[in-house]
Amino acid sequence: KIVSVPAGKCSAAGTAAAWSPSDGCPVGALVCEVRHLKGVFDAVREASLARPKAVKDYNGRKAIHLTLEGAALLLAGEAPLRLQTLLDEGSVEFVKGLRLGAQPCRCYGSPNDDNHIDNADVDVSFRFIELFAGIGGFRRALECLGGRCCFASEIDVECQETYAHNFGPSHLFGDITAVPSEDIPSHDILTAGFPCQPFARRGERLGFEDSRGELFFEIIRVLEALKPAGFILENVWNMQFIGGGQWDKDEDKWIFG
Repeated sequence: KIVSVPAGKCSAAGTAAAWSPSDGCPVGALVCEVRHLKGVFDAVREASLARPKAVKDYNGRKAIHLTLEGAALLLAGEAPLRLQTLLDEGSVEFVKGLRLGAQPCRCYGSPNDDNHIDNADVDVSFRFIELFAGIGGFRRALECLGGRCCFASEIDVECQETYAHNFGPSHLFGDITAVPSEDIPSHDILTAGFPCQPFARRGERLGFEDSRGELFFEIIRVLEALKPAGFILENVWNMQFIGGGQWDKDEDKWIFG
């Protein structure tokens, strides 16, 4: 068993959300002028497609962060009727790929290009990737065991700079939601220091209802697509108690590698 995850939901309009955990995080946001915000937000909330604290400022307008199901519906062109009417009227637009709070990556590389890898002539016992890489803690440990890092993703620009200083910039990528599965190289081990705040005992403990918590599904996406031999994740002890300790009891929601 890899992990159990919440099943897809239906909108209030009765449309099945075209999303499964192995799809990762569908990315997109609704953007509108302030004068249209109330009507747009009411339509989104009516369909249960908005997250808590969903509204953010965005280039002089307002942006509404959607649930995974909401982003998947709009990406599939299946907006609930009331929201679709507002989209058709031009009161709001859906911006594909807009994830509120995302930062640009200052370092770019070619994930399938082995030329970027340091010590390319050294014998390699295994290949690994780092998701939510931070400043490279997993990499430092696994290289000491004979591993070679072939891909890394980190969204925080200060961490990117430190990582690039420690290991070089050419293989480092930013927001993992912006990297297609086919652009991630094959590997033996996946590592991930995913955001733990939504699951930790301190804080609101919203779990997968937190926009940071939903990034856990990016790990599922990569595991499902690349099927490495193993994976190492940050130890977040409180995850076992999410949903009152019942979140992994339904075997229909399990994903197998």
